[in-house]
Amino acid sequence: MQQFDQSNPESGDPDERFSGPVIAVIGAGMAGLTAARLLTERGCRVTVFDKGRRPGGRMSSRRYPDLAFDHGCQYFTAHDRRFQLHVEAWEEAGVVSRWAGRRAACAHGVFSLVEDEVVRYVGVPEMQSVAAHLARGLDVRADCQVVSLDASASQWALKTTGTAPGRFDAVLISVPAPQAAALLPASISFGDRVRGLEMQACWAIMAAYDRDLELGFDAAHISGNPLVWICRNDRKPGRVGDECWTLHASPDWSRNHLEEDRDEVTGKLLAAFHALAGLSRVQPVFVRAHRWRYASPAHALADGYLWDPAARIGVCGDWCHSPRVEGAFLSGWMLAEQVLAHLV
Repeated sequence: MQQFDQSNPESGDPDERFSGPVIAVIGAGMAGLTAARLLTERGCRVTVFDKGRRPGGRMSSRRYPDLAFDHGCQYFTAHDRRFQLHVEAWEEAGVVSRWAGRRAACAHGVFSLVEDEVVRYVGVPEMQSVAAHLARGLDVRADCQVVSLDASASQWALKTTGTAPGRFDAVLISVPAPQAAALLPASISFGDRVRGLEMQACWAIMAAYDRDLELGFDAAHISGNPLVWICRNDRKPGRVGDECWTLHASPDWSRNHLEEDRDEVTGKLLAAFHALAGLSRVQPVFVRAHRWRYASPAHALADGYLWDPAARIGVCGDWCHSPRVEGAFLSGWMLAEQVLAHLV
């Protein structure tokens, strides 16, 4: 079973390594980087475009002096053997580690510890480390947003906020469905399916405290509350610094408060956290809010990916497969295999 080459991806003569088609990948999250890596290793000349400062998408992290937060993806699991093999390689490389944090469930304001046999992984020293590892040696254009696509003369031209990127034999789009829909030309066969897919929002709060809150757990799923998840980041492997908590609001709450003032959202969600934890006289020494407008699919497609072989354009992402890191990986892998089958 094939794995990514863990050796130096920049070794070898460029003309020998890249003899295949020229591919553009839009989005440097897990799906896009997975596709780009497989295509590169099969000899394609791949350029990845992303509007963010660092690769990762929702597997990103925020750094502040002496503080670090995984404010998007919190952990991931591996069930499919293809993904398991890569996770094992990442673990050997020190990029990920198993996370055995104490977990709880909260219903009606009551916390109960939960135990299971599920193996959970996190990036080390932050979740974004996985994306950085996948992006190593790839041509990733950060801070470069693709604003439109144009097909002519059997190739694709991209208009970006940066320098003109040239022309491509195929385009793979791995951004959230609404953003993908905005880029797809009306003539693409699967366009209506992408335009009909709904993504859910999530408000995330990053809060640090200069004292131990003594909650008795490291993470908790919550029901019947504005918050749906709380997690102590500094207890994850490889983390240092003050007690740092990431708070995720529920999809319904986030949708209802999506355009609300950031400070008001922060105050409401901190109040919900403090009430749950019984913290009446404690305030964080640091707090920030982040709005994930497209955090997760309301309902993922069952296809795994979408590909128009005549137009040489496809889409991938967790919303094409399943709303997990593993789903994004498999979606990118499957789409890359289709490109290779049709163009190489």
